[in-house]
Amino acid sequence: MIFISLSCGSGSRTALVSVGDYTLYEDEVALILGTTEYSDEERDELIQSWINGRMAMMYWDSLGTDAQNLINMQTEDYKASLILFELENLWIQTKLDTLVKDEELEQYYQEHIQEFLLNDYIVKLLYLKVPALAPDIELVRKMYALKSPSDTAKITQYANQYATSFYFNRDNWISFEDFLKELPVDYIDVERFVTNKTKQVFEENGFVFFINILDYRLKNTPSPFIYEKERIRSRIILNRKLELRQKAKAHFENKLKNNEDIEYHFR
Repeated sequence: MIFISLSCGSGSRTALVSVGDYTLYEDEVALILGTTEYSDEERDELIQSWINGRMAMMYWDSLGTDAQNLINMQTEDYKASLILFELENLWIQTKLDTLVKDEELEQYYQEHIQEFLLNDYIVKLLYLKVPALAPDIELVRKMYALKSPSDTAKITQYANQYATSFYFNRDNWISFEDFLKELPVDYIDVERFVTNKTKQVFEENGFVFFINILDYRLKNTPSPFIYEKERIRSRIILNRKLELRQKAKAHFENKLKNNEDIEYHFR
């Protein structure tokens, strides 16, 4: 019989599902998935897989001795491979250097620049969404173009007081397609809008929207280094891990090969 619940199991643990004498607990889901941040769909898929596995266990006695022995041998082999993999992980943790200098990041970027072509327009922009009844709207119409150095401080101060949405960072690139999700528009000529470095004000649904495109990069052109910096860092660290994985395998193969507990019984 199968029981699915969210009631407490052993101690303070939360039981999710039981199959016969087997019970799956919530903390075990996090352990298996390797994270506490999982979706309901991921949890439900794991639960169903777990149920299928435990249901199969009920047929153990119906198998012949040869089949049972084979499964036991395969289980031991699989367990040994998991142990070896975790030993490798621990060894890698002691060897892995996660510090990546800017010079190495830039070198990787230049050597792989064709791998960093943009799939979307990216922009640097000023964006402001203000209630139509907010004070000094006409003053904002003059300041949002940022023609004067003092306008930056003024528009930021105004936004902090009255804006319901505000974005402005001269150093950061953002996806223009993602930005469009903020706007109540059905269609826009993206390429024309971006390449003209549009400065636009429009009112919709009781709000006034201010947009100032400061800079842009086109689709299918090299992505700016700063936009790809963290992705490059992740790639370099992953490559280091892969190299260490090979060294770890060789390290433990040699260590186990020379183990004095090994005794051969054939000639």
